[in-house]
Amino acid sequence: KQYLEGKAAALRQDGLTVETRVDVAETPASAILDEAKDVDVVAMETHGQGGLTRFFLGSGTDKVLRACPAAVLV
Repeated sequence: KQYLEGKAAALRQDGLTVETRVDVAETPASAILDEAKDVDVVAMETHGQGGLTRFFLGSGTDKVLRACPAAVLV
């Protein structure tokens, strides 16, 4: 939460409206999708996992991209 607030403070200094939130859910993708119902844009970073790692663990970014009702910036 402290990390997110630090990042948000820098964006607020640029005049942006930023809200941070920390949720607990079964998967990161499900938490993001629950929150995305009421936002205009979801911004995510990715580690670019591929191959067997992605096959066995799945890609949270891919799940969000496919199911998100809002625009997604990766």
